[in-house]
Amino acid sequence: MDLSVVLCTHNRCESLARALRSIVAQDGLDGVTWEVAVVDNGSTDATAAVVEGAAARSSVALRYLREPEIGLCRARNRGVAATGAPYIAFTDDDIVAEPRWLANLYGTIREERCAVAGGRIRVRSPREMPPWVDRTLLGCLGELDLGARRVPMDGVESYPFGANMIFERRALQSAGLFDESLGRRGEGRRWWQLVKGEEQEIVGRILRDGGRSIYAPDAILWHCIRAEQVSKGFFRRLYFAAGHQFMVARDPSSGPKVSGFAWECCTATFWWMKSRIQHGADRSLGRELDVMFKLGMLAALCRRRWASAASSVARDPRYPRSLAR
Repeated sequence: MDLSVVLCTHNRCESLARALRSIVAQDGLDGVTWEVAVVDNGSTDATAAVVEGAAARSSVALRYLREPEIGLCRARNRGVAATGAPYIAFTDDDIVAEPRWLANLYGTIREERCAVAGGRIRVRSPREMPPWVDRTLLGCLGELDLGARRVPMDGVESYPFGANMIFERRALQSAGLFDESLGRRGEGRRWWQLVKGEEQEIVGRILRDGGRSIYAPDAILWHCIRAEQVSKGFFRRLYFAAGHQFMVARDPSSGPKVSGFAWECCTATFWWMKSRIQHGADRSLGRELDVMFKLGMLAALCRRRWASAASSVARDPRYPRSLAR
């Protein structure tokens, strides 16, 4: 086996069927032996039946795996463990791949002799995008477009997105696989289910190990977003989760004090409200999302301080042992 495609899914059997149709119909892979491994991450819908039906109609080897513990990174690591090809591509259950997506992604990592490559992602929405959705917010919805040329991805400002990336197995395993404390969980309808950063984190480790990451502009697929994702509420939850994760990842000794950072949040809120009064809700959305990011950081900071204080109290010899049970 030359190449494995790992697709992780959770309760999206309808979009999964569409994604699998586009994947098994890939062109340009003559002479390449490849497979698709679908990792069902605790689905309660008809996911298993969809995969079984797709496998019966496919000329490509298509396997069904189950990972009951919820977590995208957990499911990805399950896919890595269950496959053995020297190259592993990852994608999602809400995509539609262009006919030569996989051939171009696989060709890039082999021709460039790099450890990881990421392809171009375009966003497809069920309704017209509202005017307040700018390039930054499109990126939050999964759009990735660095132009028409292969360029290095530095792992900080640019890195592959999870719907369209491929790894050399040896580099991925050497780096230690995906951090299971990161990544989306379940439906993604609550802020704590929207924690991201796992792709940036794993690519950063690979680059520090001496690997290279390359952008593959011809490896194109579409991310088919849901209508509820094109809402300000979704972006508010996303930015709060991002702020929370940003603070969690920081060294506790270098973190700000709660009182000082709470004042910073108040200041950001003042400027957002002033902008909203002057320019309206749409034009002030950037400042509002900055507030949500800071509030996420503040929540993580308060939680950390509370946990530290509780631990100190529990270690106090005067603390009643009966209360510690």
